[in-house]
Amino acid sequence: MEQGDRGMLALVVLGILLSPTNSRIESDTKGSDSAGNITFTSSGLVTLNQSQILSSISSTGTARNTSINTSEFTLLNGSSINSSTSASGDASGINLNVANTLNLYNSMLSASTSSSGKGGEITLNTGRL
Repeated sequence: MEQGDRGMLALVVLGILLSPTNSRIESDTKGSDSAGNITFTSSGLVTLNQSQILSSISSTGTARNTSINTSEFTLLNGSSINSSTSASGDASGINLNVANTLNLYNSMLSASTSSSGKGGEITLNTGRL
C-alpha cells in the first residue's frame, strides 16, 4: 500500500455554486497518513441540497481542516458537514467563514469521536445565522 499524506481538494467559484442533489465530497484515511484538506471559496452563494461534505478517520492518521469561505452559505434538506474519528487519529476542524448569512434548513454540522481520537472543532464566523 502506498503511503504519504493525501492531497487537498480546493474548489474556487467566482459566482454561485449550487450542488447537484445527493452529491458527496469526502476526505478520509484508513492508515497512518493524514487525510487531505477540503476547501470551498466563493465570492457568491454556495448551496448544498441533500448533500454531504465528510472528513473521517478510521486509524492513526489525522484529518486536516474542512473550510468554507463565502458570502452566503445554505444547507438544505438533510445536507451535512461532518468530521469524525472512530480510532486514535484526530478528526478535522470545520471552519465556516460566511460574510453575510449562514442558513441551515433541516441540516447538520457535526464533529464527533467514538474512540480515543479527538473530535474536531466547529468554528462559525458569520454575519447572521
